[in-house]
Amino acid sequence: MEWEVEIIGDLADLRMLSEAMRGADTTIGERDGAFILHSTKFDSLQDANDVRALAQEIVTSLSGLSRLILSTHRPIKVGHVAMVRDDGIKNVFMQLEPATIHLRASLVSISVTRADGTVEHHKPADPVGDLLEVASQDSVVAKALRLRNADDLSWVELYRIYEVVEGDASKSHIVASGWAQNSEIRRFKHTANS
Repeated sequence: MEWEVEIIGDLADLRMLSEAMRGADTTIGERDGAFILHSTKFDSLQDANDVRALAQEIVTSLSGLSRLILSTHRPIKVGHVAMVRDDGIKNVFMQLEPATIHLRASLVSISVTRADGTVEHHKPADPVGDLLEVASQDSVVAKALRLRNADDLSWVELYRIYEVVEGDASKSHIVASGWAQNSEIRRFKHTANS
């Protein structure tokens, strides 16, 4: 028996994510126009509701990463959950939601050709696989991505994200790492609280 979870989102983003997550414990494959999430974490589960709950955690982090790295506007969501039996028969467990259509341009991939003729390709979604693994092991990272996954980032959501980062890394580390200057942090906090 094997569990498959359909994920729904922007097709261009899902294609970039599927390319970036090959060979990981959690992968995305494209089959017949649908994107399927596979994870070794599903292997020990027996109930479709448990698979859906775990998939929701993974997909929430994945969606937050997609918004952060790919500037995605459309969240990634869990579609149906399927149990593929050993004899090939598939049992599908669905939850229906309304559909909407969004159009946008995709981020560009970069290819660098070196003097020796070797070509190095950089795709926007490349770091997603590694970062998704970090999110699955670090509750602070998962929380920050869950907050980033909000459809509309108001000051409240932005301030909460900042609080999570500052609580984990400290203000002095943020400044020392060059993520933001003291004056920028002060201005952000003042603006958010005013």
